[in-house]
Amino acid sequence: MSPLRISTALTMTYLGARGQTRSQMKDVLHYTDVEEDQLHQAFADIQSALNKPGQPYKLYMANQLFGEKGTHFLTSFLLLDSSITLLNLRQLIFANY
Repeated sequence: MSPLRISTALTMTYLGARGQTRSQMKDVLHYTDVEEDQLHQAFADIQSALNKPGQPYKLYMANQLFGEKGTHFLTSFLLLDSSITLLNLRQLIFANY
């Protein structure tokens, strides 16, 4: 697992968090001086830089978040996951695993 994948997954979790959890994640991830829209742009810039036209490679990243089935996820969060990277939310019943 690469640092970029870990960072992407933690950022997605941060963007979906609220209240004390979001505040604590903001401190731990050092996003205290970063606006939310800057995070979106930063991840888009990273992907563009890694996949510049003319490179002898093409980088594909696949990440997935898992959430408890039946939990309500904010529409704004579900829309976020495609704006940063190809990431989607898979809902399942954790007790079955």
